[in-house]
Amino acid sequence: MRNRLVAAGLVRTIAAEEIAGGSCPAEATLAGLAALADRAGLSLAAAAERLGLAGGGPGVDAGGEPVCVGPRAGLVRQWHHTTMLYMMHGHLVEQAALANARRDPDDGQARDGVALWLPGAAVRHAALHPNAYVDYRRDGVAYPALLEVDYATADRQRYHDKLLAYRSHAPAVRARLGLAAPPTVLVMAGGDAHEDLLAAVAREVLATGDPVPLLLTTARRVDASIWGGTWGMLGAVWRTPTDPVRRPWVAD
Repeated sequence: MRNRLVAAGLVRTIAAEEIAGGSCPAEATLAGLAALADRAGLSLAAAAERLGLAGGGPGVDAGGEPVCVGPRAGLVRQWHHTTMLYMMHGHLVEQAALANARRDPDDGQARDGVALWLPGAAVRHAALHPNAYVDYRRDGVAYPALLEVDYATADRQRYHDKLLAYRSHAPAVRARLGLAAPPTVLVMAGGDAHEDLLAAVAREVLATGDPVPLLLTTARRVDASIWGGTWGMLGAVWRTPTDPVRRPWVAD
């Protein structure tokens, strides 16, 4: 499939030097992005803004116009974050399918599913820059969440500022998305010590002001839950900043 898309000019391979220590993944060309936007019934500019479409390749065209669309440079520069988010999306879709398959086949109802997934660029506001937004549904109940992937790449002050941005600007994002309740902030930390640090900072920052529901876990816990058959991100792998007891994000 990828070779056919490359041959059709809809996809290009990203140069190895752009991905430090990575393989050579692919991205949509301008033609590919235009096709995706057309399928969504949007202009390319509107699709980049509303859906977070990004790509096109680096550099400029023959007329000197930039060929990049959306936050392409940031996605490539933070490739580990980008691939982790796509893995999280794929995991939720897969777990939803498994959850539906394990229920009464005569029911005829798909109880679980990812209703909406948006890249962070589509929902950012002022200093608030989440990595992605997901609207997960179970039995018609929405579980909206802003996703943060953090692998201990910042210091305590940066985490303080990031969580302060959530406290200050999450209400605006909630209003923009038309949500009845604040979205949960799901943080994937780099390890246990890093999770503890984020929890400590969150206790300081979120103690006052509008409530910000925040849950933390680690990639190791999610992986262990998947291999153990206990639902991964949908399982009891999350904790609050004030309570280390693990709990699920989505109600059974």
